[in-house]
Amino acid sequence: MIEDHRVELRYRCTSCTSVEYSSNTVAIHESAVQLLTGDEFYRSVVVHNNAADAEVAARESRRQERDERASLMKAWKEEDAKRLERNEVRRQEYKEELRQWEEERAKAKLERRRMTHVKPKLGRLEAPLPKPALAHIDEEEDESDDSEEED
Repeated sequence: MIEDHRVELRYRCTSCTSVEYSSNTVAIHESAVQLLTGDEFYRSVVVHNNAADAEVAARESRRQERDERASLMKAWKEEDAKRLERNEVRRQEYKEELRQWEEERAKAKLERRRMTHVKPKLGRLEAPLPKPALAHIDEEEDESDDSEEED
């Protein structure tokens, strides 16, 4: 089957480092002038084309992951901004309650009486949500955890 798909004859000089074939560069590792035809050359071209296709597929996969992460990060940043706003509103409310309490405390001191209620507390604020992680990183961690449990 390989003999049916032979490529045209090409020659390569020892000073050359690659051969151009179908707008791709095919690396040939032999030294000396040689006839670039036959089964070996065809196999090297097929291997090179497969590697180039795999590289393009990997690049596309990384681009899709980057786009997915960017959209997840955008949504996370919007939620985090809302959380920060809610926390800021809570702080402002606390400052107002504290101001009123201090006024009442000063009034109670002047009247020489005890305070009837305790100083207000800010309380817990909303904690940030964890940043989104890439799916393939999570899968690798799960696999490594499983392998450690088996040992």
